[in-house]
Amino acid sequence: CKDLSAPREESTCGPICLSTGVFLLRNTQWATSFLAEWWKEAERNPAFIFGRDHEESVLAKMYEKNTLDLRSKALVSPATAFNSVAPFHQMHSLSQPIMHLLQEPTTVRENV
Repeated sequence: CKDLSAPREESTCGPICLSTGVFLLRNTQWATSFLAEWWKEAERNPAFIFGRDHEESVLAKMYEKNTLDLRSKALVSPATAFNSVAPFHQMHSLSQPIMHLLQEPTTVRENV
């Protein structure tokens, strides 16, 4: 078990980008330090706060730099580990029980 478990984002940033939509953190000192560093990293670069970049970009840069030994502390799962691929009813497999409603048409979301 790792301190951070997150699915790989399809292709929004960096050579590897972890999705921040759903991720798991263990209650450890490393996780506390990691969250503080993630926040500080964003504050050091206003483009992350006010520009086109976002928290996933910050996390990708931290992963690339291996901040706080992030690579050894993170379990990177496939993109569909915590999300589905739209349209869910056509693309999901029995091993994918999670449905990401935001990607689905309004008519689907209204009936769930």
